[in-house]
Amino acid sequence: MAIAITLSLPENLIEQAKHFGWATQRDAEAVIAEALEMMWPTLGNLPDGILHPRVSNLSDAEILTLADSKMNLIQNQRLGELQAQGKASGLTIDERYELMALMQIYQLGQLRKSEALAEAVRRGLRTPLPGWRIYLKRLVNECGNGRAIVASTAFATKIMSWVGCRLTM
Repeated sequence: MAIAITLSLPENLIEQAKHFGWATQRDAEAVIAEALEMMWPTLGNLPDGILHPRVSNLSDAEILTLADSKMNLIQNQRLGELQAQGKASGLTIDERYELMALMQIYQLGQLRKSEALAEAVRRGLRTPLPGWRIYLKRLVNECGNGRAIVASTAFATKIMSWVGCRLTM
């Protein structure tokens, strides 16, 4: 089931979607919807194994392993190659999609890793990283009511929920 919404998007993005739609014989709306679907997979189209147990349900050893995890070496190398090529000479449409997919893998891995680090600190398995307050201060603006307004990233939202928005900077 599709739900109609109205978005305000940059003109160049719409032009690119129209151009890609013309090349693939689809309308711009379908191109944008497909791109969004690729960026944020729904539960119905996630590949097997992508859903992980809640970090809070993992053993101490699993928490520490996840907290120390890194992106697959081959994927990480390809991500770096695509980023460098994009800066130097630009990317083809296929390479842009590949870059988006690798960035999604990287971001999901970092989120999962940060969840594990927060859980390790909560359980007393690790000490908080030095400088975490400085990092959070860059990501949030504190309000007078003690709650934080997150400055544009879901990652910061997640961190603030872990620490209960009870920070004194």
